[in-house]
Amino acid sequence: MSDRVRISVLTDDEVERIHQATLDVLQRTGVRVSSDEALDLLRASGCEVVGDLVRIPPHIVEEALRAAPSGFQLYDRNGENPLPIGDGGPVHYGTGVTNPNFRDLDTGERRPTRVQDIRDAARLCDALTGYDWIMPLGSVQDVPQQAADVHEFEAAVTNTTKPIVFIASDRRGLQDIVEMASVVAGGQDRLLAKPFIVSYPEPASPLFHVKEAVEKLLYSAEIGLPIVYTPGLSAGGTAPVTMAGALTTANAECLSGLVMAQLVNPGVPFTVGGVLTIMDMAKGTFS
Repeated sequence: MSDRVRISVLTDDEVERIHQATLDVLQRTGVRVSSDEALDLLRASGCEVVGDLVRIPPHIVEEALRAAPSGFQLYDRNGENPLPIGDGGPVHYGTGVTNPNFRDLDTGERRPTRVQDIRDAARLCDALTGYDWIMPLGSVQDVPQQAADVHEFEAAVTNTTKPIVFIASDRRGLQDIVEMASVVAGGQDRLLAKPFIVSYPEPASPLFHVKEAVEKLLYSAEIGLPIVYTPGLSAGGTAPVTMAGALTTANAECLSGLVMAQLVNPGVPFTVGGVLTIMDMAKGTFS
């Protein structure tokens, strides 16, 4: 909706300072990448690779930024109602994900999340005009865990027509979900021409791209599926305690992920994300 409020917290100068600090971190400190395929790709592009440590020169980051589109469109499950993402467009709202416990709406009991909870939440969000997209609202505990991601997606896609941002446990789960979405769309070509799903892999802070995340990132880029790459870091714990330091760390994780995605498939839609919070110093937990 075009009338939604946009807020700029940082000045243009502060944004540029964080960007330059990010380039410095990527070139001097580097990131760890737990994937031989990605390491070979980065080495061939001109990055310095020592073991699993990768240092990325600034010009490679800038090339990836130029290759990535400034915006793209998502669609609903029927290939209709385009939702513009990025490129100075409006802000869109959706639900969260991965909570292992749920507050039962009938009893008030706090209990493990069930597949039915995902169905109910998806149906509710489908009816609420304030939600433009959804994520499966929880990590289900009442199915075999190696297939939980597939059950979560099935529960969502059969109960909403809105775009779905999803989490897969590994590359195999991602491939299964893409196959399911392709059936819904009438084929993978039609799915990718008018995508209604977005892949959501996550690096591990600080500055570590774990194997499962990289494999999902590379596969998504390879087929051209839109990606949200989202660090989940804690200032004072897995990131510097200052906001500028935490933003720089998160940005370094995002942009090194962007580099890998654009090396695989220049122009693949890529959205930087960030679950940035602070550590409760008394409890050692997210605040």
